[in-house]
Amino acid sequence: MSFDDLAKNLWPFLLKYLPLESLARVLTPAITQFQLNQPRIWGNPARFINKNTINCCNILINTRCGTVTIEPDVLVGHNVSLLTGTHNYKKRGMSRIKNVPAESHRDIVVETGVWLASGVTVIGPARIGAHAVISANSLFFGNVESGWIYSGTPVVPIRKINFED
Repeated sequence: MSFDDLAKNLWPFLLKYLPLESLARVLTPAITQFQLNQPRIWGNPARFINKNTINCCNILINTRCGTVTIEPDVLVGHNVSLLTGTHNYKKRGMSRIKNVPAESHRDIVVETGVWLASGVTVIGPARIGAHAVISANSLFFGNVESGWIYSGTPVVPIRKINFED
């Protein structure tokens, strides 16, 4: 019996003998945990280049108008948004909504060892230098230097990091 056949036969059985609330109570924690560790991609998934070795927690990646690259050893907090998308603000109504340039080179590169704290929003085009830290709830666009702490809306440099190793 294939997995699909098993699923087709098992589902009616579960619904018949298990109350829906009980089934939801059992499955919800596992589904929620799985979803938290999956990047949500809006746009072409082929434009998301993930070389990262660390799980991303509830990250939104918009690839509508550029490529998003995450290098190895990047720490990503909860509810981080990496946005390449844009719209033509000179249009109105549905014309504005539908007018999304496919190739506008609004790429985002997150270099090795970067820490994007929870709530960070990055608007492309942007490059975050290696081992930089962007503090919680910061808004970032443009380029930042390697090895610095940045904070704010928009971000400003706070201080150079004196690494211990």
